[in-house]
Amino acid sequence: MQKRIESAVVILIGAGLIALALSTQLFTRAPAFEELTDDFRPVMTNESIATMRSDLEGMGAMTTEMQTVMLPDIAAALQMEPEAMSAYLEANFPATARGMEQLPGIADQFMGMNNTLSLQRENFEAADAIPTASLPATVFPWGLVAIGAVTVLVGILVLRTAHIGSYVALALGILMIGGAFLMSWPSKTSQADDMNLALRNVMTTEQVVGAQGALAVVTDMGTEMQEQMLPALATNMGMTEPEMASYITGNYPAVGAMFEAMDDVQTRFDGMVVMMAANLDNYDTIKPLSMEPINWSFIAAGALIAFAGGLALLAPFSLKRHHPAATTH
Repeated sequence: MQKRIESAVVILIGAGLIALALSTQLFTRAPAFEELTDDFRPVMTNESIATMRSDLEGMGAMTTEMQTVMLPDIAAALQMEPEAMSAYLEANFPATARGMEQLPGIADQFMGMNNTLSLQRENFEAADAIPTASLPATVFPWGLVAIGAVTVLVGILVLRTAHIGSYVALALGILMIGGAFLMSWPSKTSQADDMNLALRNVMTTEQVVGAQGALAVVTDMGTEMQEQMLPALATNMGMTEPEMASYITGNYPAVGAMFEAMDDVQTRFDGMVVMMAANLDNYDTIKPLSMEPINWSFIAAGALIAFAGGLALLAPFSLKRHHPAATTH
């Protein structure tokens, strides 16, 4: 009777592991998680995060230098009052005027994203290594189902072969526990959940649409400045366009540096925002998922399997019915 109970326990645990993979929708969420981590990987490196921060700092320095030094100098050279210069820009170069007004807020918005990515870099690396660094996340649900199926077979083996099945159950449970800790699942799943929570402030339609709008403002500003405003100012100041470019580079280094890097900066930010927009559905798919409870459920299952196997080993090799011998007189 005891052997049957232990066998049933092991079989139920195996069925529970299969049910865990299905109930948590891992077959849908694991591919979404894999796509998201694949796309995020290039922007989650130290180099990419540092480059993004440098770009944002460059944009801030450009805005400050334009507003406080360059435009007042140009206004003085053209014998215009600061208010007249502002009115001239708004009337003739509205994209530039709008961009200068909105750039501080845009820089703050993207700096917030950059800070989130920076803080979550280690968590991302841990999550990206589930189940292991060399295996994709799509393996995880299949592995869970496979271990569940093996556990069911071991439960049957416990019933049919007594001690052999019990030894196998004990070994399987120990391997499950040891494997989970060997692959650092407790820490990885905890960090994955922390990252999931942190991204809720970034991976939203509102944030992505706002970022797309901000990039449109920056793009329109850069295009107008390079193609219209600077040529017009060069003409008004009696310079050729190359002379105007040299004048700006020589006298306003922050503005000159950003002009030279603007195309690359826009390409980098466009790529990041496009990537985020493409992964909104993937993030919505994985957002309800908590990995840490799955990990501890797996470890608990291993502990119960090992316990059941060990308990079965304490049972007698066979149960015999003993009848009292007849007494003869």
